[in-house]
Amino acid sequence: MANSYHILLLCALVAIICTPVLAQTSLIGIGVRGGGQVYLPSAAPGSTGEVSGNVGGLGAIDLRYTFYSCLNDRLGLGCAVGAGIGYGSSALKGSRTDQYTNVDYLNNRIDYTVDARYRQEEKFAQANASLLFALCYGNWTVNVGPRFMMPIAAATNLTIEEAHINAYYPTYDVHVADKMITGVLATPYTQTASSHMPEFSILMGAEAGYEWYVTDKTCIGVQLFADVAVWSKQSTMGETQSPLIAVSAITNAANPTPSVTVHEIGQIAAMRYVDFGLRAYVAFPVGKAHSKESRADSRRNTKKHRNRYLWW
Repeated sequence: MANSYHILLLCALVAIICTPVLAQTSLIGIGVRGGGQVYLPSAAPGSTGEVSGNVGGLGAIDLRYTFYSCLNDRLGLGCAVGAGIGYGSSALKGSRTDQYTNVDYLNNRIDYTVDARYRQEEKFAQANASLLFALCYGNWTVNVGPRFMMPIAAATNLTIEEAHINAYYPTYDVHVADKMITGVLATPYTQTASSHMPEFSILMGAEAGYEWYVTDKTCIGVQLFADVAVWSKQSTMGETQSPLIAVSAITNAANPTPSVTVHEIGQIAAMRYVDFGLRAYVAFPVGKAHSKESRADSRRNTKKHRNRYLWW
């Protein structure tokens, strides 16, 4: 699998080096993207419970330069380079069970089992750059290649949707569940979580769509796109060893009520970024012609190559 990514990257590099010399069609365009994004998390070894990603929204704008070498009247191969900026949201949801032991002021041992269901919503802005191998056949377009995603801002909220705190006293063989004297958390409980900035990722992307030339100098296009991370900087979320919901030991006989603290999720080893949706754009041919004849030839070549008026 890794070798296929290397081959695609090599093809894109060869295209970007060779195509400007042979290019017969060059376009510069601005586009907007809309769709969904999601993280596919993997649980840390030894964690109890489960975690999954929830699809959120995605919106972005991008600027792109595309150039083709026309192999015949309808087929062109080349490269597209671009950059963009966007904002989106995604969420993690899961369940968690933690077990730990406290000792109260009477030296009673208390074995805690805490079950929780949670949801963590993340909103972030990100910049990206792309280097894509480009193919067109008539008005149809296909682009494949790597994208590089760099987060630039993030906000995170953690909600405990349901929690049950069960305290067991081995000395008395008694279970006390969800009582003030052994700890209780009113749900839903929401707090601003420590902001885990989504990590820098290298994604493999694919786009496929159709273009219409509305004038000799303007085309509009739509493409379906999908990107999936093939490499991400290792997440630090799995390094947190604290329980999600921690109950303190009772040390004050005058006020025998423990405090309850919500920590980080701490059971995620890695998260893989995925996005998908629709891209719409407008593009303009670029390049300088040096004579009336060459400008006419350029227009004829472009018209033949991109087959802009239906199937002429």
